[in-house]
Amino acid sequence: MNDWKSIILGIIIALILSLGLAKIVIGGLIAGIIGFLIAGLIVGYLTNSDTENVAINGAIVGFVGGIIFILIGTVMDRFIYNTGANAALFSMFIAEGFLVGIITGIVYGVISAIGGVIGVYIKSKT
Repeated sequence: MNDWKSIILGIIIALILSLGLAKIVIGGLIAGIIGFLIAGLIVGYLTNSDTENVAINGAIVGFVGGIIFILIGTVMDRFIYNTGANAALFSMFIAEGFLVGIITGIVYGVISAIGGVIGVYIKSKT
């Protein structure tokens, strides 16, 4: 399977799992960690590369998916806390969401890279 297809599939799986777990079962950070770790496992298992390349693919999944995950939350906050015509408050929501998204992307990138390495290890043992 092509690396980009695995990365896109990993991002979609990470978002679905993280948002689903956050809404239904577990809330907050643990849901994101579990979702991105499982997505990293899947990317690592599907990618036909060495461990270094799979770790990079997992990091890409975590970074991009983490930013999207937080920006979805920021948009949802925008609807919950109606800012009305207050442009300064709206720009604060977007700016804060982007900064937190970058930090979260880095953390989830590391988690997904670890999951990718574990996925390669599982694939090599089967």
